[in-house]
Amino acid sequence: MPQVRLGIVGLGYWAKNYIRILSEKNDAVIAAICDCDPAKLRAWSDRLPYAQAYSVPQELFCSNLDGVIITTPASTHYSLVLQALRNRLPILVEKPLTLGSREADIICNVAREYNVPLLVGHTYLFAEPIRKLREMLEQQVIGKVKYIFSLRANLGIIRQDCNVIWDLAPHDIAILLYLLKTHPLRLRTVTGCRRTPDKDHAVLGLEFPGDVIACVSVSWLWPEKIRKLTVVGTKGAICYEDKGFDSPLYLYHWPEEVVENLPIYNVPFEKLNPTIIPMPQREPLSQLLDHFLRCIAKKEQSLSNARFGAEVVRILEKICGNQSEKHLVKEFVRGYHNGSA
Repeated sequence: MPQVRLGIVGLGYWAKNYIRILSEKNDAVIAAICDCDPAKLRAWSDRLPYAQAYSVPQELFCSNLDGVIITTPASTHYSLVLQALRNRLPILVEKPLTLGSREADIICNVAREYNVPLLVGHTYLFAEPIRKLREMLEQQVIGKVKYIFSLRANLGIIRQDCNVIWDLAPHDIAILLYLLKTHPLRLRTVTGCRRTPDKDHAVLGLEFPGDVIACVSVSWLWPEKIRKLTVVGTKGAICYEDKGFDSPLYLYHWPEEVVENLPIYNVPFEKLNPTIIPMPQREPLSQLLDHFLRCIAKKEQSLSNARFGAEVVRILEKICGNQSEKHLVKEFVRGYHNGSA
């Protein structure tokens, strides 16, 4: 079977992970690369001598490819995705799909019109712990879900074309939609900006049907990298901390007094011992790429498709407005809008 020929537009921070994984796969090859920075393009051309190098995305889109991966800054996604769609290229684009719902809806309509697979890089949908967590919630292992708490924080990277909500919260919004299979009814937000022009930390409150409350905290100004998720139910709780591909789930069962709705002021919560649920060591990004290849071959329907990505964008926009209208784009990303990458 011939290898799937893929192009990569944008050779920055995240592209190296795609390149690393694709270089290990036998059913795909990086046939073309593109970036507006001559130094980056030259460096990756030396590492990937078999890949055709382009400085203009449209030239890559017109080359002989089976699909394209777009890993450029979020503010460039709209124009680049439309260009690729008009060349009938299957697309995997990094999250968020766009920085505004109007642009996301246009992309959805064009993708449907051309019948082209379009995936958004919501990698946690392909993480084994998150998939197992959804299965456990479906089985009501912890009873009825009541609260979900998520903390996603680190010291940088500070984005220049979007705020911390648009940068980090797409992961958490996607996870919530995936786990709960429904959309939030109400949204509340507390934000602040201490060292950046726009929001650099935020606490998001989301109310879902069934009296489920989710609290999402995101920050660029945190002394360590933290990725924690806790789901609290009527019979127990499940905790997950992302420290690697095989990070386990921790299952807690509430004492009988809690389950039976008895007074709980003296319940010895500190004595709870979790059941550790191990996970297979499968990299989510590799799982996502395998899914993308199957979508190109028309063997699977996209899980993280354009409509799902657009719904994440719509929720983010309700939280903090249309980021594409904030005019935060700096010189370093303007090359993509002008037709170079």
